[in-house]
Order: sequence, then C-alpha cells, then structure tokens
Amino acid sequence: VVFLILLGATIFLVLNYRLKKNKELARQHRVIQEQKINNLEKEKKILSMASMIDGQESERIRIAKDLHDGIGGLLTSVRTQIKRIEKEVSILSEFDLYKKTNQLIDEAATEVRRISQNLMPSVLRLEGLEVALEDLCTRLREVHDLKVDSHFDFRELNISETQQTFIYRIFQELTNNIVKHANATEVLMQVNNYGDHLNMIIEDNGQGFAFDKLEPQGGLGLKSIQSRVDFLSGEMEISTAAGDGTSISINIPLEEKREV
Repeated sequence: VVFLILLGATIFLVLNYRLKKNKELARQHRVIQEQKINNLEKEKKILSMASMIDGQESERIRIAKDLHDGIGGLLTSVRTQIKRIEKEVSILSEFDLYKKTNQLIDEAATEVRRISQNLMPSVLRLEGLEVALEDLCTRLREVHDLKVDSHFDFRELNISETQQTFIYRIFQELTNNIVKHANATEVLMQVNNYGDHLNMIIEDNGQGFAFDKLEPQGGLGLKSIQSRVDFLSGEMEISTAAGDGTSISINIPLEEKREV
C-alpha cells in the first residue's frame, strides 16, 4: 500500500512537473511568436519608409537635373542672345535695358543653381559626405553670417551612398531649421566616429523652442528628420528650452549596415 501511495505520488509529481513545463514552453513560444510578429511589422514599416524616402530622393535628383539641364541651359541661351542685341541695338544701352535684363537673368541662374544644389548637391556625389558637410558649413558662414564650429570624423568609414545622403539630409534639415527659426549666431556641427556607431551633434545658441508642444505636430521638420533617423536604425535626443538654444544628438549604429 505504501509502495502504491509513493508510486502514485511520484506519478502525480512527474505529470504535474511536465504540465507546468509544457505550459512554460507554450508561454515562451507565444512570446517568441509575438516578438517575431513585432519584428516583422517593424521591418515592414522600415521597408515602406525606405521605399518612400528613396522615391523622394529619386524625384529630387530628377528635378535637379531638369532645372540644371533645362532651365539653366535656356537662361544661358537667353544671355547669349541679349549680348548680341547689345551689340546690334545701341538704344537698349541708352535706356539701361540690357543691364537690368542681364541682371535679372543672372539672378534667375543663381536661384536655379541654389535650388538644384539644395535638391541634390553635386559635391555630395563627387566629393563625398565629409566635403559636402564642410560645404554646408561654408554656406552657413558666408550666406547666413553664422559662426560655425565643425568637426567631422569619417576615417575608415564605409557606408552606402544612400546612408550618406540620409545623413546629409538630416544635417540639411537641422541647419534649415536653425536659419529659419532659431535666431542663432553660433552653430556647432560634429560627427564623431566610435567604430560601432556614429554620433552626430548639432547645437545652436538661438532662442530654443517648447519641444513638448511641437512634438505632436512634428514641428520644425522634426518628423522628416525622425523618419530618416529611424531608417538608419538610429536614436535622436533633443535638449531645448525657450531662450536656451537647442542641442540635438543622433546615434547611428554601424555594426549592422543596412543594404540599400
């Protein structure tokens, strides 16, 4: 009887242990499946975002080429014709029409170059990301009279052309925000290479803004910037307050390079 009782108790304990083990395995399996589903949904969102942004960049390139090759060429032809008119019709010079017309053409050509440069800067394609960012700093100094302190460390860094474009667009959007909204006089731009990740920093001494009020609406182009940071699997931190300037730090991982 004692043996049967012990045997029954043993069988009960074994069955109870197996039941608990099976329940735990089932729970772990559900957790794993939920994680897989979440990862698939996140990957789907990233791929959708990549397709959208890639389409935007392709459209930028197309418009930039159209401006440069189409309107730019027409303006050059117009300038040539105006010069011929100047030689043949002296009365135009007496009324100063040639000078004013040529000045307008020069302004239009300059504006076309500026728009084309903003859409797809040639220096980014020809010279690379570091030179393009230095060129961006130069324009901030010369055009907008900002004091810019810059440091870019891209040594031994191999990233795709699309990743370079995204990083450039992030800095371009951020500097546009500074020029339009910050009322700043000084700007700090840095890219620090830590081997496994890039740390991008941009700071200004401007008026700052109430980030908690702007965030729901994605103000100041932050939504566009955040979408590019998300595509690069990065993280963005913003420190700002009204009257205290703005500091933005972005970390971009390099361990898992996304093929684009």
